[in-house]
Amino acid sequence: MKILFGFIVITFGFKLSLEHLNQSVAQFWDVIAFSIVALGTFATSFMTLPSLKLKHIFSIVYRGINNNQGLREDCISNAMNLIKGYKFDPSQAKRLDQRVLIDGYELMKLGFTSEKIKSILSMRIDKYLEDGIIVSTWVKGLSKYPPAFGLAGTVLGLVHLMKGLSEGADPQETGMRMAIALIATFYGIVIANIFVSPIGDRIHNNLLEDERLANISLEAVLLINNKVNLVEAIEEMNAHLPGHNNKLSFENYLKDVA
Repeated sequence: MKILFGFIVITFGFKLSLEHLNQSVAQFWDVIAFSIVALGTFATSFMTLPSLKLKHIFSIVYRGINNNQGLREDCISNAMNLIKGYKFDPSQAKRLDQRVLIDGYELMKLGFTSEKIKSILSMRIDKYLEDGIIVSTWVKGLSKYPPAFGLAGTVLGLVHLMKGLSEGADPQETGMRMAIALIATFYGIVIANIFVSPIGDRIHNNLLEDERLANISLEAVLLINNKVNLVEAIEEMNAHLPGHNNKLSFENYLKDVA
C-alpha cells in the first residue's frame, strides 16, 4: 500500500509538471533511450546477482516490499498464545518470527536448555539477516547503474547531434536530437530514484523489523522454557508494544482469552 501510494503521488507530481509545461507524456518517450537504461540495468543486476538461490532472493525481495503494519501486534499475539499453551500451526509459519516460535517449541519438547535454545535460534536469526543484508545491499547497489547507462545514452545522443550539425541540420532538428539525448539521462534518474533505491531501502527497513519480531518470539520461547508466570510474561510482551493505548487493548485481549 505504501509503495502504491508513493507511485500515485509521484505520478500526480509528474502530471502537474507536464501540464505546467504544456507537454504530453509522448514527448518524453523514446524506445532506444529506455532500452539502453532498462536493459543495461537488467544486465548488471544479473552480473552482480548474489550467490544465493533465485527463489530465496525473490522471497526476500517479496517480503521486503510487503507492508509491515500490524505485524508486531500479530507477533506478540502469537507469542502470548504459545505462552498460554495454544499450539501454533506450522503450515501458517511464513515469517521469520513465526518460524522461531515453532522451532523454539520443538527444541523445548526435545529438552534443550534455555541457553542452548537461545544459541540455536539466534544463529538461525543471524543467518536470515545475513542473507537479507546481502540482497538489500545488492538492490541498493543497483541504483548507481541506471544513471550511468542514462549518461551513456545521452553521450550517444550527443554524438548523433554533432553529426547532424556537421551535416547542416536545421535548428528544429538539432533541438529534437538534443531532447532525445537528454531523455536517456532522465530515464536513468527516474529508474534509480523512484524504483531501485527506494525498494532497496524498504527491504533493509523491513529486515530490521523482521529482526525485532524474531527476537520477540525468541524471548517468548525462553519465557516458556523458564516457566515464567503469565503476569510476568504479559509485562515482558507489553514492553514491545508501542503506545499506551495499544498496551491497554492488549491487556484486555489477554483477559478475554484467559
